[in-house]
Amino acid sequence: MRKLALALLFAAFSLAQGQTAKTTTPAPTPTPQLQDLYGAGAAFSPGSNQLYAATAFEAHHLTGDTYTFTDFVLVPTKVTTGTTTSTVFSKDIGVGAAVKLFDAGKYGFYTTGTGGPSWTGSDTTWQFNYGGTVPIRFRQTSFYIMPIVTGVSSGNGTSLMYEICIAWGK
Repeated sequence: MRKLALALLFAAFSLAQGQTAKTTTPAPTPTPQLQDLYGAGAAFSPGSNQLYAATAFEAHHLTGDTYTFTDFVLVPTKVTTGTTTSTVFSKDIGVGAAVKLFDAGKYGFYTTGTGGPSWTGSDTTWQFNYGGTVPIRFRQTSFYIMPIVTGVSSGNGTSLMYEICIAWGK
């Protein structure tokens, strides 16, 4: 009887050791690498003459954490000619780069920098944008919600622009 009790105790101890040896903590899942991303949305710029704008962008993965980045902004602008006031669109196109700065949990934080022409009618100037964004994946789809904060610098000084875009890609 004593041998049976020792055998059962030894078997229970062996099973318990086997269970604890097999229990491991899974490694954290890294943020998936974005490849190509396209987005469109609306912008609000409280410090500029025109409060609202339409915005769009595209980003293509180059290597590592670096992307080409192109942004497009359409700003409704009132133009007065003599006694007639009409609304035209100021168009900004910027080409540059986006770089992933770091991951915080499942979110990647990116910085962007672009430059390019800005024109309203026959008036053409240069504009430069710099900012940051965090792509927030919508469930397990290929859609993202992207809050973007951008500093826009043109011939009229620098102003902040707050954007919210819906993006899609892989």
